[in-house]
Amino acid sequence: MKKSEFLFAVICFCFLYTEAAAKDAVLWYLPNFPPYVIVQGQDKDLGIDNQIIQELRQKLPEYEHQLLTVNYKRALRNLKQPVPAAITPLFKTPDREKYILYSGIPSYLVLPNGVVIAKSVRKKFTPFLQNDGKLDIEALIRSKTVKIGIDAGRSYSGIIDEMIRKYRNSGVFIEVSGEDMFLNLIRLMLRGRIDAAFGFPVEARYLAKLNGIDKNLLEALPVSGMEPFTPVYVGASKTRVGEKMIARINDILREAGTIERFTGFYEYWLDDTSKDHYRKLVKEYYRDKTGSGK
Repeated sequence: MKKSEFLFAVICFCFLYTEAAAKDAVLWYLPNFPPYVIVQGQDKDLGIDNQIIQELRQKLPEYEHQLLTVNYKRALRNLKQPVPAAITPLFKTPDREKYILYSGIPSYLVLPNGVVIAKSVRKKFTPFLQNDGKLDIEALIRSKTVKIGIDAGRSYSGIIDEMIRKYRNSGVFIEVSGEDMFLNLIRLMLRGRIDAAFGFPVEARYLAKLNGIDKNLLEALPVSGMEPFTPVYVGASKTRVGEKMIARINDILREAGTIERFTGFYEYWLDDTSKDHYRKLVKEYYRDKTGSGK
């Protein structure tokens, strides 16, 4: 048995013991994913989903909540185990639905992932920009003129995920895993090791500012075919405790004011132009789901 597997088994045992002895125990996985989940530094615990988890913990006192920082790949692997566990942020995919219970409605929406590039190599991407300024991602990949970094275990949603599945073995993608992955990909870009990485513009801006990287060295290109937003969910393992907790979370999400607060946590990180656009999307999307909108 690997050391990591042994440690996880110990954690599982402790949780099962706690569950039997007192309250039902739930393990929250925290992927280091700023500004969504911030586990270190000056903004520790102030990320979008840090605040969502904090509020859910306060409103779910019947559970014993524990936090564990892991990368997405490991978190998703662990969620397949019969241990009460939960995670946010989480995109919904057909494969994940096989072993994860999702909240009935999204906790918030995010603007789409794009292609973050080093401006010094922008000329490599210019031939694939359409008249609307969006990138023809399939034509770019088929050209095999660039190297794009991807985070193992992460879903980018929409056509980006489709292209990764279709061209994973094309030689275009450089797959990495571990902690601080997007920051590491940015550093690889600036060193000329890769040309781009998939990611959120807010993610790139935050990490650049936090790590003293000149934001003018980077640019986020929108991808043609991506939806205008992607719903973000709370997910739980398919266990008895997971089923009960997701039912309670659904009730909380439908309470007056919850969606306004949760979408507000995300909106805080947007620039002023994006905020106006985002508010309109949120109002329209949630109108028929919660009976209210921003």
